[in-house]
Amino acid sequence: MGIGNGAEYALLAYILPRYFGLRSYSEIYGSILGIVLLMMGTTPMLMDVGYDLHGSYGPSLTVITGALLVTSFLIMRLPTYRYAADGRALASPLQPRPAFTS
Repeated sequence: MGIGNGAEYALLAYILPRYFGLRSYSEIYGSILGIVLLMMGTTPMLMDVGYDLHGSYGPSLTVITGALLVTSFLIMRLPTYRYAADGRALASPLQPRPAFTS
């Protein structure tokens, strides 16, 4: 689990500037990290509540599995980002592009 969390945070720091740029990097990173830490703190408690209600961790693990599947699907749907020949990012795929003028 430690290796997975370490990779998750490293990928977050690597991917965020490529999709959103550096202008609001700290706000976006802090928001996502805050949500992750909040869920890491509340999920064990919610699993215990589920155990008390159902007598098993099965329903809680099913909900967590569903959340991971939805998250994985959403990550796979992110558009690709492109680089110029010299390695510079051409444009962030999530930022609006200027209208074509003739």
